[in-house]
Amino acid sequence: MNYSPLPILETEHLILRPITMDDAAAIFAYAQDPKVSRFLSWEPSTSIEQVKETIERWLTHYEENRQAPWGIVDKDSNKVIGTIDVRNHDVDHHTAEIGYCLSQGYWGRGLMVEAIKCVLDYLFAETDIFEISAFVRTDNPQSQRVCEKSGMHKDPGGTKQEYIKGAAVDLERWVIRKKSSD
Repeated sequence: MNYSPLPILETEHLILRPITMDDAAAIFAYAQDPKVSRFLSWEPSTSIEQVKETIERWLTHYEENRQAPWGIVDKDSNKVIGTIDVRNHDVDHHTAEIGYCLSQGYWGRGLMVEAIKCVLDYLFAETDIFEISAFVRTDNPQSQRVCEKSGMHKDPGGTKQEYIKGAAVDLERWVIRKKSSD
């Protein structure tokens, strides 16, 4: 997959676009919230400088055609309210994973489902990716529901355990495959 330039995608309520340094304050606003990062691999951000360092890394990744997230922009407020990215792209097997994060103030509105469906549609239409998965903690029913509403299904053999934030956690693999064009 070509990550540079990362395409700008649009849905009814959202714009998905590359992150810029101008997004630092909006990202810090949700990245410091322990409820947002509770089920993720990273701890809450402790300073805007920390967020700016992350953005610098993403900007370098964009320039080097490496994986970096789309910023999820709410059309009404025109601010970044989350991120979604493609990870672990296996070129030989035409598979990839997605990861996502959303500001708590926007939970429960269907916006993450909208963003995921948009990215899935893009990846299946514009890349050779055949299968996309997401690993979701078993103790995170909200994210499981997001995957389900996005058209993904739980892989019965896809449970694994990882060490995250000092503890072993169970993850379920959710998957969707490109529909064949019979």
